Amino acid sequence: MNIERFIKARKAMGLSQAELCDGICTQATLSKFENSGKAPAIRILTQLCARLNLTLDDVFQ
Repeated sequence: MNIERFIKARKAMGLSQAELCDGICTQATLSKFENSGKAPAIRILTQLCARLNLTLDDVFQ
């Protein structure tokens, strides 16, 4: 899993965790993913990736 690519994409877009997850999931869910690798449900992860212009393949290589 390439969490670093996900985090870099979020930061490159200037989004905080709270801004990225707004309307998708809680900030705590996103934090658990970025900090400990605990992946959220695929539905949630798909929406987060879409906001970052990433695909699931970008995250799960």
